[in-house]
Amino acid sequence: MFDLSEEWNISFAGCGFRSIYYVGALSCILERVPQLVQGASKFGGASSGCLVAAALAVGIPIGCFIRYGTLCWKSFRRTPTSWPRVGSMCPSPDCQMEEMC
Repeated sequence: MFDLSEEWNISFAGCGFRSIYYVGALSCILERVPQLVQGASKFGGASSGCLVAAALAVGIPIGCFIRYGTLCWKSFRRTPTSWPRVGSMCPSPDCQMEEMC
């Protein structure tokens, strides 16, 4: 049985489409058993999983995270020349978190 008195971590693997699954599973966990997330000592992830872990670690609401991701991907699809620059250093003016939350 899982012992809530001991330390545990939450980790998310990479793979672009899997992040959608993680967001759905995480929203269900936050709704039904939030102490599993609130009691975790560390969050980690690889590739797209690190985006979900980072959002979780800093307390970005799941709905806000989804709206932000959707806005960015729509922006990337409108501007084919932005594909080489997709990533954390993307200069796209459409990807502003302040607009989402």
